[in-house]
Amino acid sequence: MKATFLKFNLLFLSVFLLLNSCGTNSDVDDLIGDNTNFYLTAKVGGNNFSADLSDPATWGAFKYHTGTLTISVPDDVANVGNGTMMINILSGYTGTGTYTVGVGATGNNYARYTTGSMSTGNMNSWNAETSHNSTGTGTVTVTSDANNIVEGTFSFTGVSSDTTSKQITEGKFRLKISQQ
Repeated sequence: MKATFLKFNLLFLSVFLLLNSCGTNSDVDDLIGDNTNFYLTAKVGGNNFSADLSDPATWGAFKYHTGTLTISVPDDVANVGNGTMMINILSGYTGTGTYTVGVGATGNNYARYTTGSMSTGNMNSWNAETSHNSTGTGTVTVTSDANNIVEGTFSFTGVSSDTTSKQITEGKFRLKISQQ
C-alpha cells in the first residue's frame, strides 16, 4: 500500500512539474492561442504609439499574396482615426532581412502613419512611399518569420501632402500572421 501511494505521488509530481514548466513557454502560449505577447509599438513624433490588437481578424499582419507582407494596426480599434500604422512590403518579401520603404525602395514598398477619416475628408497621412511624390524613406527589418509569427523593427520619415514630416522611430512588432 505504501509503495502504491509513493508511486502515485511521484507520478502526480512529475505531471505537475511538466505542465508547470510548459506554462511559461511563449512558443507553447502561441500555439494554444495566448495573444498577450503580441504588439506593435513606436514613437510618432516623439509620442508613444501602441497598437490595439483586440480584433486580430481585421488588424495585424497579413500575407495576401506570395512575396508580400502587410501590417496594419490602429492605436484604438473603436476609433481608428486616432492613428493607424501601415507597413507594406509588396515587392520581394522573403522573410528575415531588411526592406527599404519610400525613396530608394525596391518596387512599391511603403510605410504610412494616418490620422482622421477619408469619409469625412479630414484624413492626414505621413508617407514613406514611392508613389504620390513622397520624399519619405525608412526601413523595416524582419528578424523572425516562423510559425505564423513575424517579428522585427521599423523606422521611417513620413511626409504629408503639405510637405510636413513626422519621424516614426523605435518601431518594433511581434504579430501573429493571418493568412488571407
